[in-house]
Amino acid sequence: MFFILTLKMGVLRHERNPILKPEGEVKAIFNPAVIEYKKDKILLWSREITKELYTLYISRIGLWESEDGTNFRRAVEGYVIEPSEEYERGGCEDPRAVSFEDGKIYLTYVALRSPPGYPNYLPPTTALVEIDDPYSKSSYRKIGIITDEKNNVIINNKDVVLFPERIKGEVLALHRPKSPPAGVNPKNFPSKPSIWIARSKDMRKWYDFKLLLAPHYEWENSHIGAGAPPIKTEVGWLCIYHGAGFIDGELYYSAGAFLLDLDDPEKVIGRTRKPIWFPEKEYETRGDVNNVIFPTAVIRRENNLFIYAGLADKYIGVGVIPLEELLREIKKENY
Repeated sequence: MFFILTLKMGVLRHERNPILKPEGEVKAIFNPAVIEYKKDKILLWSREITKELYTLYISRIGLWESEDGTNFRRAVEGYVIEPSEEYERGGCEDPRAVSFEDGKIYLTYVALRSPPGYPNYLPPTTALVEIDDPYSKSSYRKIGIITDEKNNVIINNKDVVLFPERIKGEVLALHRPKSPPAGVNPKNFPSKPSIWIARSKDMRKWYDFKLLLAPHYEWENSHIGAGAPPIKTEVGWLCIYHGAGFIDGELYYSAGAFLLDLDDPEKVIGRTRKPIWFPEKEYETRGDVNNVIFPTAVIRRENNLFIYAGLADKYIGVGVIPLEELLREIKKENY
């Protein structure tokens, strides 16, 4: 298949993959948020499903720590984010975190108002947590739902990732609505789920919704969504995203990358024509959902990018790629 990449064009899977896998009462651990913390730690927030909640598939979020980014130990017993509000009674999923310019950590996560497959299931939305001390559960301040409402109805909107700093005085976010946000003409709404960009003054209320990227290549012929929070480079904001496409009737999730202008992130500079990480290993192709690479975090270590992803909705893995190599590939594809 043309989109299964060589090492030159794609990630090198870490030899320890999967770096986190189910153990004991935990039946699935995947889709992590990851940041560097105080120069000597790497923190990882994991989506976890335990045996007692596995039938309903209700997720909670745990905290792990590491010095090298691959050997993790649990940093806080139990869960630092779990359903406690009406808007998340179906679970807290898919965290993404940024160390923001104000010194705080902001973490977005998918909030399910009812468990998956539950009667009268309500569509997912996105909530925000403000964190002063990640090791103290009491410092996790739930802000609540931050995704858009239309006609007083919360729309299905997930894959929300924040930029780590204000741009021209505004906070920016990427997101993936499944129906037109407020102010968007339905006639201009794409037929396939796409990546949008929005602005805010306070991370609570968002406006100026604009389509940024739509599915374009065969490997993402079903839909795309934001993956990791953008990384600032000298040539632009580097964004790792996921694309889903059907191959012989099966849906495959893969990782790709695109680059946004530093001063005007609504401008796309380039985009990978092929995925940089495609599910091939057994731990990527067999799990609770087969054939899934779902990138949700990236950190820069010297000249390499460490891309963290959920694998087959069961495990967590790391893919490593040289930053300059990836930027060259993106810039080859003028958008």
